[in-house]
Amino acid sequence: IFWRIKFNKIKRKLIVSGRKMLDFTLWSDCVLLQVYRNTSNHHTNFLKILNFTILMISLYAFMGFVFSKTINFILSFNSVSIIIASYIILLVFALMLVNVKKQLYQYGVILIFMLCGAFTISMILFLSSEYISIFCFLIYFLGVLIFYLFFICKIKLFIFLVRFFAYMIFIATIITKPQFINPFTGVFSSDKLYESQFEKSLNDLNASAIVNLASILQNDFNLHLKDQNISFTELNSAKALIIANKENLLKLNDVNSNITKEVLGEKYTELLKIINQDKITENTIKSTSVLYSIILLLCIFSLQKTARKNSIVPS
Repeated sequence: IFWRIKFNKIKRKLIVSGRKMLDFTLWSDCVLLQVYRNTSNHHTNFLKILNFTILMISLYAFMGFVFSKTINFILSFNSVSIIIASYIILLVFALMLVNVKKQLYQYGVILIFMLCGAFTISMILFLSSEYISIFCFLIYFLGVLIFYLFFICKIKLFIFLVRFFAYMIFIATIITKPQFINPFTGVFSSDKLYESQFEKSLNDLNASAIVNLASILQNDFNLHLKDQNISFTELNSAKALIIANKENLLKLNDVNSNITKEVLGEKYTELLKIINQDKITENTIKSTSVLYSIILLLCIFSLQKTARKNSIVPS
C-alpha cells in the first residue's frame, strides 16, 4: 500500500509538471504557419511561393559554390576560433528568431538555449574534424534565415535585390550545375556537386608514382615498375584503385607511411591534406543538403497546394 501511494504521488507530480512544460510542438506549428503566411499568403499566392522556392534553390547553389572555394580558408582557423564563431552565429540566430515573432519570445529563447547547450556538449565530447562541417551548416542555416527576412521585407530595394540575386543564380545553376536543383543529390551523391581536389592532384603525379602508390595500397612493396614503361590501361586501373581506397592512405602505419614518403616526397603530405579537405567538403554538402531537402519539399508541397487552390473556380 505504501509503495502504491508513493507511486501515485510521483505520477501526479509528473502529470502536473508535464502540463507546465512548454509545448514545442505548438511553437513549431505556429512558426510553420507564420512561414506559410509570409511565403504564400496561406497557399493563395502562387507567384510568391514560386519566388521563394527559386530563392532557396539559388541560395543552396551559391552556398555550395562558396564552401567548395573557401574550405582551405576555413581550415586555416583553429578549432577554438571555429567554436567561438559558431556561438556568435547561434546568438545572431536567436536574436533574429525573437524579432521575427515577438509572441514566440519565450519558446524561441528556451529552444535556442537548448540548441546552444547541445552544441556545447557535442563540441566538448566529440571534437574532431566534423566541427568544420557543423560550422558550415550553421552558416547555411543563418543564410536561410537572413534571406527569408529579406524576402518578407517590405522595402522595395531589398525585394528587387533579393529577386535579382535569386533569378541570376538560378539561371546560372540551370546552365552550369542543374544537379543542385535535386534536393537528394547532395545527400546520396555528394561527389556530383563538387570537383574532387584529390583526383586533380592525382593527375599531377607522374605515372610511376601513381602505380607505386597503388601497389602500396595493395600491400605490395615490390616497386619494380618504377623505371619501366607503364601502359595506359595500367595507369587508369591504378588511379581507380587509389581513388576507391584513398581513405586508406590516412590509415597507413609508420613503416608504410615512410615508404610512401620516399616514393612521393612532399606530395604525400599534400595528398593527405587534400583527402581531409575533400572529406570535409563532402560532409558539409551532405549536412546542408538534408536541410535543403526539407525546405524544398515544403516549398513543393506549398506550390502544389497553392496551385490547387488557385485552380478552383467559384460557382
